Parts: sequence; C-alpha cells; structure tokens
Amino acid sequence: MSRLRTGDRVTHPEFGAGRVMRRRFGWRVLVAFDVAPSMPRTVSASTLTRELAVAESAAGGALGDVQGVSEIPAKTRGTDTQVQALTSSVPDDPGASHPPAEDQLEQPECFQILEALRLGVVPRHGVAAYTVGRDRELRSLKAMLKTGRGCRIAWGDYGTGKTHMLDVAEQEARRQGFATARVILDPAEMSVAHPARLYRAIAESYTWPDGGGEGLDPLMDCLVDSPAHTEPDGEQFSRFFSSYLHVLNSGDEDWIGWFRDYVLAYPVDGAVLDRILRRSGWQGKRPLTLSDYRTYGRMYMHLIGTLASWTQHAGARGLVLLFDEVERLEAVSAADRGYAMEVLRHFAAVTMKREDLLFDPEEDLYRGGHPVHRNLSLEFRPGQPLSAVFALTPLPEIRASFRAMTESEDYDLPLGPPTRRDLPQLVDRIARIYTVAYRGYPAAIHEDELVRACEEIMDDGAAGFRSLVRTAVLMLDERRLSGGV
Repeated sequence: MSRLRTGDRVTHPEFGAGRVMRRRFGWRVLVAFDVAPSMPRTVSASTLTRELAVAESAAGGALGDVQGVSEIPAKTRGTDTQVQALTSSVPDDPGASHPPAEDQLEQPECFQILEALRLGVVPRHGVAAYTVGRDRELRSLKAMLKTGRGCRIAWGDYGTGKTHMLDVAEQEARRQGFATARVILDPAEMSVAHPARLYRAIAESYTWPDGGGEGLDPLMDCLVDSPAHTEPDGEQFSRFFSSYLHVLNSGDEDWIGWFRDYVLAYPVDGAVLDRILRRSGWQGKRPLTLSDYRTYGRMYMHLIGTLASWTQHAGARGLVLLFDEVERLEAVSAADRGYAMEVLRHFAAVTMKREDLLFDPEEDLYRGGHPVHRNLSLEFRPGQPLSAVFALTPLPEIRASFRAMTESEDYDLPLGPPTRRDLPQLVDRIARIYTVAYRGYPAAIHEDELVRACEEIMDDGAAGFRSLVRTAVLMLDERRLSGGV
C-alpha cells in the first residue's frame, strides 16, 4: 500500500470508514472515523485500506500540512479527558469558583494516582487534583498557556514544592495540547552553560501532548511529507531540520542515522552529511554545523524556536520547556555561571515581553563569530509558540542576575512550604481520590486523623509536599486493610 496522506479516505475492519488526520510515530495513523469524527483514533497503517485520496489544501494535502492537522479537536490532545475536571480545579476565570468534579474521575485513573503516590513518583495524570495552596500560581501558569508563549520562574528553597510545580505545569501543558520537554540540569553533565547539551536534552525529552514516546521522531514523522517544511523553498524551511526530512524520505536507514545524530547535536562529520545530501538529490543549502561552543546561544535559541513552530504546524499548540534543579547554578565556576546566565538571557529574550526586558536582545546578546550564525534571527518566526518554566532557588546572585534581565514580577511564582491551613484541603483531595479508586470506600471519615498525622510531620520538620501526600495514602491503606471504616 502506498503512503497515506492527509485527507485520504480509508476503511478499518473494526471502525469502518474515516479520514486520515496525520501520520504518527511507528507507522501509525490518526484517523477521524465517521462513527465518531470528534474522537480520532490512532491505528496501524497496515490495518487500513485506502478508499479515495482527497487533497485538503493548496499544498496538496501532504501529511503535516498545517491546515490539515490543525483540525484535530483540542480535547483529543493531552491527557485523558476523564481527569480534566479535577486537574482544572483552578478556573481560568480568577473570579470563578468551581471545586474539583471528583465524580468525573474514573476508578482506573484514581487508582493509578494513588499507586504513584505510594511509590513516591509522579502520576501520569492528575497531579493538579491534589495540589492545594497554589491557586495564584496555577492561574498564572494557565494565563501563560492561554497565550501560548511566556515564561514563569518558580522561586523556592528546598522542600517548597518547586519540582511539584513543574509536574503540575507539565501535565497542564499537555492537557491543553502542548508538547513538552523537561530537563534536569546538572553542573557536570547538563550545565545550562553549554547550549548544545541543553538543546540535546530538550530534543531527547521532547514529548507529544498525548505523552506517547520521547524524542523528535514523532514530530518529524508528522511533517516528513509537507513541502513547506521539506523543500528548500518551503515557507517553513529550516537550515537545521529540512535536510533531515529530505533524508527521511529516502528510506536509507544508514543516512537517516547520521542525520538523526546531527539534529540531536552529536558530533558528526560534516563531509559525510554533505556526501549523503549529494547522493540523495538535495538541492538546498547545506545544514549548519551544530557545535558545543558556549557562545552559540543565539543559534540554539533559533533552533529551539524552530522546534516550537514546527510543533504547532504538526497540530499541537506549541512547546513548553521545563527546567528543574536550576539552583545548582551556584555549584559551577564563575566563568560557567556567566555563560549560563547568558543562555538564560536568550530564553528571556524569546519568552518575555520585549517591553519588560532591561536589555536589547539584538544589541546586547552575543550573535556568534561567523556571518552565517550572526545573521540567524533570534526567533525562527515572530510570535513563535514557545514557553519556559524554571525552578530556581532564590540565591542572591541568581536573583540579582534575573533582576538584571527584567524588573517585572509578572513572571515570578514565589513558593513557600505547605502550611497547616492547607492540610484539611489536601487531605480532603486525597480522600476523594481514594473513595473513587476503591469504589466508595468512606475515606472521608478518617480526614481528621489524617490531618493530625500530617501536622505531626510538619512539627518534625519533614513537611515536604510529597511526604505529606504519601503519608495520607499509606494511612488510608492501613485503615482500609484493617477493616477500619
């Protein structure tokens, strides 16, 4: 069977007739079947029989065509719709007040949340369902996601819930249809002072809104047949990615492997890439070299902006980056810290409002030593859908460096540790999830006891958010298993 394209009419042995929305990773295809067009299904391409190819746009309806994939309903992206009611407990309208609709949570999702909390790991869905005392912060994050572009900085000391805030931001971003990439920074292996390593970590952790797999392959598969992205004269042409799409179409696994290493910024012999492109019939400019020189912040920011724009073209709303453990900046040398802050200035330049910046991105940021790099635009496209959330410890030097970028506090999410007044609501959230998971078990009768236990943890100085929720779950387990009702 020849390659399916956007708009093709197809038939599935179980679901019947439908229309191809886009191709996905691993020779799978997203199809809007006629029986439920608002709820597309992902199926194997080998199970489909083509009926009639229908061109959906002036570009010929190629997979990855922006007009074709943008028809995917937003509610089908991101996390399971059954947990949306609870994870949306903080309304988009700050003046509204809508408690979590726990009755809309299904038993498997609640059970999965509890199992993750027992193990001390992050649930796949529903982190916001048991997040309390963060209404202002959640409204701020949702405001950023509503615009599809922005920056937020979660300031807090150890134990104040910075990582938990990133968990909430990541799941909310996916729920709203954004691809995400999450990076844990380390001064030795993943220093923000090295833009190539930082970009590689972003590319390798890139995750589509539905959470299916990591890395750039799903994105590239969505756009591999789009002339706008593949052709040298295409409107969305990239000096970094378009040649890779061209090689993907060749089907040569050896060539593809070389270029996959290249787009992930691994050291690759440029002469080999040039030879592959000549043999494959490439008519465009040669791809630019990706090096780990710390002065190439502008080039990598352009590259990340390309990822954000192409993500939107492939059907998602944009790209949200999340950076964890940035407080380790104090552990690097003074020189590396300077490079790190320069990289963060680049992020500020493309995610903050221009009028809020205390520097001129075009004049004050290093442009690179070679003309080809100096002439790259800081953004791939104006208004590109890129957002970033940083977790920062408010060390004086780091805070001062950020205040030299902007004086606006609109980007700040100041975090404090959980308080006693948060405990009744926290315990109530956990109890409601527990009741759904265990089919009506009356967890609420134990809430006063759970609150007292959590208060004791606070008195002992171990009041981390994760320890509190784990304690509540384990105590409910003990009461249920012992027959206490």
